[in-house]
Amino acid sequence: MSFELINLNVFVFAVVAVAAVALLLTIGAGAEFLASNRKVRVARQETIPAYYGHLLGAR
Repeated sequence: MSFELINLNVFVFAVVAVAAVALLLTIGAGAEFLASNRKVRVARQETIPAYYGHLLGAR
């Protein structure tokens, strides 16, 4: 007789589902951030790297 102590399929599915939701939320937040700053960036006629470069410490 064999006993299955942990059903790994359910665990793996739960981890993948949480990762997918986190990925979608991250993409949505990034898109919202870029869209909210687009008018200012276009009015300044700056490229994306030039406008957001200060966030990465480039300038």
